[in-house]
Amino acid sequence: MPYSGSWPSSRNSIIKALSLSFPMESQALLGKEEMKVIGQTKNLLEELLETMDILADDEMMSQLRESEKDAKAGRVYDLGTI
Repeated sequence: MPYSGSWPSSRNSIIKALSLSFPMESQALLGKEEMKVIGQTKNLLEELLETMDILADDEMMSQLRESEKDAKAGRVYDLGTI
């Protein structure tokens, strides 16, 4: 089933959820490993949001496709030669 919602409003909801912090009493109930996993999950979700932003940007995707064509055609340079 394709997604039928609005990406900007969904993105804003996710960002709002990611910005929530845990009260001290909640942190006391969670161990260091659980807090570490929560931090890692937050980082992964932020990376996913960034990826989705890029995929939703038609101009950026066009530039990436063009870059792939350049690389396949050998139109690339070593950083040291620029």
